[in-house]
Amino acid sequence: MGDTQEQAKPYDPYSNQAFADLITQALDRYAPHGHPDFNDIVLGIVKLHSDKNYDYARGGDPLGNFKRSADILGKYWHVFATPEGPAVLAILYAMKQIDNVLWSLSQGGENVCEGLDGKLKDIAVYALLTLIMVKEAQQVRKEIAEFPYIVMANADPSEGKNDTDPV
Repeated sequence: MGDTQEQAKPYDPYSNQAFADLITQALDRYAPHGHPDFNDIVLGIVKLHSDKNYDYARGGDPLGNFKRSADILGKYWHVFATPEGPAVLAILYAMKQIDNVLWSLSQGGENVCEGLDGKLKDIAVYALLTLIMVKEAQQVRKEIAEFPYIVMANADPSEGKNDTDPV
């Protein structure tokens, strides 16, 4: 043994399979009438929630990721009904990944679910997809400007009419 200490990893009570089995048995006794796999799935979801919360909150507000995202979304809600809406959503997803990277780096730890490499690659993918979606939105806007009757042809014919309007 050397004099160097390993960096402590976060406590993970579910890494011990015997403990997870004990929890599953307790759930099976507490709620015995469901599908036999249900409680195992629930336990897996509890673990996933804990891991994701570790990655996105690090002991801070467990809903902080959603609150930060809602803050961003609140500034741009009107754009979602435009051709640029999907691109804005992709940017929001990328910003959530960036937020997680910044949060993780500021807390000095690694993520449990997905490492820094995976998050940064996600950001790159979202950026490239956003380029594609912006190009598609520009094409839609160009078509609308050149051929406005296409938009009208796709409109609901009953909109704006009443019983006295000619057919």
